[in-house]
Amino acid sequence: MKILVIYNPHAGGGRARRLLPAIRQYLADRAIAAEFVLTEARGHATTLAEQADFAAFDAIVAAGGDGTL
Repeated sequence: MKILVIYNPHAGGGRARRLLPAIRQYLADRAIAAEFVLTEARGHATTLAEQADFAAFDAIVAAGGDGTL
């Protein structure tokens, strides 16, 4: 399985950035391949989703708060 994670590292007052290594490890421990793309500004998640090759992934995950969704 391979997933694309569109991730806002600034969510939760920066807490999301601190959790990123643990999330990567959690997925790796379960043999789940994941590509993380980090948002950089308001609206960037939309741009990343528009540019993503959905055929290359089994699932798409948006993580980071209401704006990311």
